[in-house]
Amino acid sequence: MTQSWYRQDKDGHLVLTLYIQPNASRTEIAGLHDGALKIKVAAPPADHQANDKLLEFLRKSFKVSKKQVVLKHGEHSRQKIVEIIDPITPPMCFWRHSMSNSLEQQITEYQHWREQLADTITEYRDWLDQTGASDALTDLRLYDMSEAVKNDRLVLAFVAEFARGKTETINALFFSDFKTRLLPCDAGRTTMCPTEIFW
Repeated sequence: MTQSWYRQDKDGHLVLTLYIQPNASRTEIAGLHDGALKIKVAAPPADHQANDKLLEFLRKSFKVSKKQVVLKHGEHSRQKIVEIIDPITPPMCFWRHSMSNSLEQQITEYQHWREQLADTITEYRDWLDQTGASDALTDLRLYDMSEAVKNDRLVLAFVAEFARGKTETINALFFSDFKTRLLPCDAGRTTMCPTEIFW
């Protein structure tokens, strides 16, 4: 099914409808916005910096040269129309790979935050003990808090009717770097029962 944020023109070129958020911490896809593909751009809008960063991101993502990425409309607007001439990467592969990278990065950042929080709680317990300000109940609560943070798990549930692409979505999100489908997704071979993946 054709997505509203991309289409082919009469010359066969790929046309993207984009919504841009400048001044982001990193350049990445951020989902959809009113039918357009939302992209965060790690550059300010002044002096065409955000436009240049966006076009560079698209050029690398679609594996094309600089002259094959053309900003058609929206030079001074957040809503933009960009033409990709003869892209190597199909638009949905671009979407899936970018979203997969974003998810993996966010999970990694969440893991680092957990580790830092657990270390901070431990340091606080040690400080209370050294200053004599701790008591048994406070120490137990801080210990339980630290263990809860260390053992916390992020659970994703994919729920939909039969044959709605759940397995294909899992393959794209978690295993796209392997260049193969690790979970079977052919007709009659999809997972017909609850499956746990420890990642």
